Order: sequence, then C-alpha cells, then structure tokens
Amino acid sequence: MGEARWPSAIATDDGEIAVQVDGRTVGRVPADRVDTVTDDPRVARRLAGRTVVRTVHIEGRLVNLVTRGGHSAAPSTVNSAEDA
Repeated sequence: MGEARWPSAIATDDGEIAVQVDGRTVGRVPADRVDTVTDDPRVARRLAGRTVVRTVHIEGRLVNLVTRGGHSAAPSTVNSAEDA
C-alpha cells in the first residue's frame, strides 16, 4: 500500500498547520504557535458559546478542536413522537 496523502488544505511544507473546529478548516497558523490557536479571531468566532472537549494535534499537519454546546452547524433530523 502507498502512503496516504493529506488534502491540500491541510498538508503544506511552509511551516504552517491547519486549524480546524469540529473538522472544518478555519485557518492556518505557524507550526510553532500551536498553543495560541484559540487567539485567532476566526477560531474564536467558531468557538463562541461552545466548549472545547478534545484537542487533536497531528504534529506538523493540523490542530482540530472538538467542541460541545452552542448551536449545531446542521439542523437536527430526529423527529419526536409529537411530530408524527
């Protein structure tokens, strides 16, 4: 098997890494500034009203902040018994 390739939005050789919130790329930061990703205004806007429950850091590739709370990006598709 060959080596898996990273999507171009994530993989670069320019010393920057992708920053994701709930799996959606919101920006890029220098690889040496990983500890300050939440200071980026684009990231802070996505985190407003949400709680970071997990941080996934893949060295040299990306940081993904997994959140809970606030508004969901997708509407709920679950119907209650009252809707039937």
